[in-house]
Amino acid sequence: VTFSEPLDIVSALSINNYNLSPNYGAPIKIEATALQNVYRLNLDKALESGNYTLLVKNVTDKKGNTISANTTLDFTYVKPYTAKYGDVVINEIFANPTGNPSLPQKEFIEIWNTTGEYILTQGWKYADQTSTYTFLTDTIKPNQHVILTAKADENLFKPFGKTIGLSPWPSLNIDKDVLTLSDNSGNIIDNVAYSDNWYRDETKKKGGFSLELIDPRNICKGLQNWIATTDNFGATPGKQNAAYGSQKTSDVPKISSANILDSVTVQIEFSKSVDSLSASIVSNYVINNGVGNPKSVIVESPDFKIATIQFSTRFTRGIENTITANNVTDCAGNLISPIANTAKLFLAKKIERNDILISEVLFNPVAGVQV
Repeated sequence: VTFSEPLDIVSALSINNYNLSPNYGAPIKIEATALQNVYRLNLDKALESGNYTLLVKNVTDKKGNTISANTTLDFTYVKPYTAKYGDVVINEIFANPTGNPSLPQKEFIEIWNTTGEYILTQGWKYADQTSTYTFLTDTIKPNQHVILTAKADENLFKPFGKTIGLSPWPSLNIDKDVLTLSDNSGNIIDNVAYSDNWYRDETKKKGGFSLELIDPRNICKGLQNWIATTDNFGATPGKQNAAYGSQKTSDVPKISSANILDSVTVQIEFSKSVDSLSASIVSNYVINNGVGNPKSVIVESPDFKIATIQFSTRFTRGIENTITANNVTDCAGNLISPIANTAKLFLAKKIERNDILISEVLFNPVAGVQV
């Protein structure tokens, strides 16, 4: 604690002259320093991140003057915490504000601290493909939404919540862009490569509506986890997204059906939408009888329930094959059911002459006689 002038050391070292709230009370020990106006208070337990008030009473200066009654100092302590990937997410993108009558027609993005920790952002960087902004000293509170916009537009968005004006402002492209948030060591905290097909709505795509992240803890990225806002204002700066919703479920994906399209191609349908990344990995599929792994997998958007799988080895006609899918997950991370991850495939032999015969002809049935 730093005072405005040197103190009488006896009064300064009395633990009863200090009280830290909430929940700490008097320190267990006070230490003098080389400076006669600076003293170190030792507490009985470590501080947690939060707001505190220190009450000081009865301490005197060298001339015997007593500090004003019940002098207090309010301060915020941020417990050291190193953010990791996904702790702070790019949560909303307002790339095309044209035509929105309810909000400032200016670009913004929103970032969201998804943790219960205070996160220091000094030295962090926010960038697109052409420009970068470096954060000054700042702190994002637990679960706080923060609006990032151009410095010139900062005051327009302050009524909606905590706003940081950036200069330079990495301008948002309407059709597509790549946005990256990284810490002061260059580690990526979040990145988004958005596209205007993420709106999934041709009208909203034309302007006046934001793109919103659905579930920050969802392992699915891109189109599967973003959508145009449904909020009547066209965006939700500084607050929870209208589209927000946990996609966590215990319902595991299964193979519902499988069909042979040609001698090297199979199309399988899953019981629910799957993570397009895990479902696109060729090593996650195999067919027995020497066919092996495929050479390509295409998972169809926007539902991501159907995968078209092409192999290098042709299927042998007249032999039953089994396709197996391993390590495919849904967006909640549930692994495909081990008892429903296979399907039978059969490619019939080509029909040759005399394989099918006309074996009987009733050419003159008698009226009234049942056969």
